[in-house]
Amino acid sequence: MAAETDGRELCKQLTLHVSGPKNNLVVWINGLLSGKRTPADVDVEIGDIVHVSDLLHHSAWVVQGHEKYIRFSSERAPNGYLIYADVGHGDTMIGYKPDYSIEESEFVNAVKDMDDLKVLDASACRRISSVEILSGLRELWVLDLRATRVSDLTPIMRMSNLRLLYVSSTPVRDVSPLKYLAELRALDLRLTKVSDISPLATLKKLKVLNLESTQVSSISVLAHLERLEMLVLSKTKVSLLDMVYLNKQLPSCKIYQ
Repeated sequence: MAAETDGRELCKQLTLHVSGPKNNLVVWINGLLSGKRTPADVDVEIGDIVHVSDLLHHSAWVVQGHEKYIRFSSERAPNGYLIYADVGHGDTMIGYKPDYSIEESEFVNAVKDMDDLKVLDASACRRISSVEILSGLRELWVLDLRATRVSDLTPIMRMSNLRLLYVSSTPVRDVSPLKYLAELRALDLRLTKVSDISPLATLKKLKVLNLESTQVSSISVLAHLERLEMLVLSKTKVSLLDMVYLNKQLPSCKIYQ
């Protein structure tokens, strides 16, 4: 098991972003930290990164997929920003970042026709309490609901292409709808009231799971998630004995306590 780690540092590691000092970018690929790179390494102009970061009010953003992004562009959209990322071969990934002050009715109107949306970063939009409108966004890869008032994840069960899901600091208690998300790679449940993670046993492609400050006490259901590479258990009720057992079952998984 990995040594005890400062929780704030793990939060940084488990946040999706392509931001940082002008000569030091942090890049995520499929939910896993790929390391600090220079602009030349990721084939983007540093001005574009700074521009995107500024537009998103210094919020988290994503470099996602099997290829490096080449160019970012953005435009003002109703109650937020649309971000376009050129991923090569003529393909463009579209993301939407609502304004923090967006009302729920405005949010519904903004996303209801975004059928091709790949990334939705609604983090810190405190007036959003329902994601029912998102059930039709079948192409979504990344959904960030951190620090919203969303408690019911049922509509998310229809998002069969979802790779990354962030619901930390929300009233979420029940994760049973997530058992249908076969493509999920990273899941952040930090600072929620979740206690039962048995539905996650079906997530065979999961690589990163953050359970910090949850009410989880048993992790035996994770023993068959052979692709799990990082598990955060700090400030939980999980026993050291259970951690040792899981470490034997998944020796390549780093467990943080």
